[in-house]
Amino acid sequence: SGVLREGSTHYHLLVTRNYIDAWLDAQAAGLEQAAMLRDIAERALAAIPGLCLPGGLPLVGDISPDVPPAYLSRLAESTPGNGYADQSRWPSNLPEDRRGQALAFVSPDGWPPMPGHGHQDLGSFELHHGTTPVIVDPGRGSYANTDYENASVHNVILIDGAGSMPVNRAYYSPAFRDLAVPSRPRVIRTRDGQVLKYDGSVHGAQIGSIERAWHFTEGAVEICDRIEGRGRHRIRQQFIIAGSVGIAENAVQVSIGERSYKITGSAPPAISGCTRWRAYASGESATKVTFDQTVTLPFEGTIKIE
Repeated sequence: SGVLREGSTHYHLLVTRNYIDAWLDAQAAGLEQAAMLRDIAERALAAIPGLCLPGGLPLVGDISPDVPPAYLSRLAESTPGNGYADQSRWPSNLPEDRRGQALAFVSPDGWPPMPGHGHQDLGSFELHHGTTPVIVDPGRGSYANTDYENASVHNVILIDGAGSMPVNRAYYSPAFRDLAVPSRPRVIRTRDGQVLKYDGSVHGAQIGSIERAWHFTEGAVEICDRIEGRGRHRIRQQFIIAGSVGIAENAVQVSIGERSYKITGSAPPAISGCTRWRAYASGESATKVTFDQTVTLPFEGTIKIE
């Protein structure tokens, strides 16, 4: 498919640039490898529009210290994309309340890529309204900062304080990985969005399947989460927000530029500060919004953004 299987959008751009450089150098030197390198570079370039949203490239996974993401932004800008530069093209010509788009990384086997630069972010996503990033991936500002690898700073469901993607190790065998995560995540396209289904056994015998569904409706986006299982457990639905955030009347009030949004859930919200990393060791303030409750499974909870 041409996508770098390391769980990082920035590294995909970086490797694409490297293959383009290698192809051009091989071509200039008259090397027979030029055709092979061009084929790899073309497939990597063709994958880039699928990694982009109207408000920019979501920085999923690690951010490389080699070059800042902005240095490689022309790779995304020069590819056929989302049409927001031309007001006559889709989706820029859609009504204002139908311009929501989201991007989620789903590891094929339910593990962070190894080797790779991915995080424990199964079920996480970035959401843009037109060219406005609303819910964002925080990225990671330093290899020394392991906190931003964890599910605790991603847009995921936490069960008893843990995410649903285990820590990967280079010495794990394929047989062990299949035993620890017995079924692979599945993505199903629906009429108004997508559904992600994955195995919850990493949390223990009491947790069954987990489902996250995104529904794009007129004027709103709904994130519907369902957890099968038994027993009482602490459930957290959390989201990283780019913008000014407050709480009023049991709802999260968000202001981003000239736009405003309201986020509601089935539990009282809480907010805390975090960082949205924009380059290696360079970030800006963001807000983590959490909806916590202790329930007896099965659980169903819906977050509405409007």
